Amino acid sequence: DAVPVPRLPRLCRADLPCVPDGAQRDPWRDQRRERPDHPRGLPPVGHGNPSRGRRHMVDASHPRGAAGDPDLGPLALRRVALCDGLPAIPRRPHQWRHQPESPPMTAPTKTILRALAGETLPTPPIWMMRQAGRYLPEYRATRAQAGDFLSLCYTPDLAAEVTLQPIRRYGFDAAILFADILLLPQALGPKLWFETGEGPRMETTTTMDQVRALKPTDAIHDTLSPVYETVRILARELPRETTLIGFAGAPWTVATYMIGGRGSKDQAAAHALKDTDRPTFEALIDRITEATVEYLSAQVNAGAEVVKLFDSWAGSLKGADFNDFAVKPAARIIAAMKDRHPGLPIIAFPRE
Repeated sequence: DAVPVPRLPRLCRADLPCVPDGAQRDPWRDQRRERPDHPRGLPPVGHGNPSRGRRHMVDASHPRGAAGDPDLGPLALRRVALCDGLPAIPRRPHQWRHQPESPPMTAPTKTILRALAGETLPTPPIWMMRQAGRYLPEYRATRAQAGDFLSLCYTPDLAAEVTLQPIRRYGFDAAILFADILLLPQALGPKLWFETGEGPRMETTTTMDQVRALKPTDAIHDTLSPVYETVRILARELPRETTLIGFAGAPWTVATYMIGGRGSKDQAAAHALKDTDRPTFEALIDRITEATVEYLSAQVNAGAEVVKLFDSWAGSLKGADFNDFAVKPAARIIAAMKDRHPGLPIIAFPRE
């Protein structure tokens, strides 16, 4: 499954490929003042050496990137040209080691938070739902160090490390907590394990007695406390301009795993229980909904600035079922979270 990743790119002049001197015209040449005392009549840019062609490096330590270049500041979105011939990719580089005298960034200045507040930004903020994963060699090394997936999720230092890796490499505008949606149902009592090459497996919950035997919602924190510690580490270690997103699975999607014991394409077991034993199914949805509020609230208390509900299998609910078991539980969670944490941005993601 290993996916090769190119070596870290060099930062080159924005939108200007790395080409030998003379291969193309510099679009900035006519816009800059000629300097007779310079061998090429051009002022130096950042750490670049004009005598070496177009490979002018950006000076990220300079507040504007380079004197006279307002578009090259360390927070400006610029194009990264890979000097080994790969296509350029967008990147927002961050100053990973912040200067002690720099004032802390307040929440309204973070691009993700501004966008979620309804502001239209000139450059849309970027983050990826699976931005930590096997495509990164450093992730594979950390995963091997953990030994197995659940150990990675429950070891705060390692879970924080894999959350930070894509931020260091690509400078995304947000980091999403590294965890799994099935940690919450595991905290309610059912056993959870992962089969190599096949995915998660879970002890099933299909009767009213089994629903009643689940742990009370306030008991989930004993199991999930390592996740909260991961959030606290990230709140300290992330760059000031990077938003921290916490998450949980939506009740319907979590219920499909608790009922079926594994993922499936049609969620047949969950639909069967919903259609044949409605009281048991509704009781399970209610328990997951209550536990999700506790789980997300604890993440916010630990430092998450945004939370997200993943309803990966919402598309299999049709008609009134979609309203009853996707929309209504999500609305209950959002209302409870807004009551506990006024102003908290919440993202709902029901997938078709």
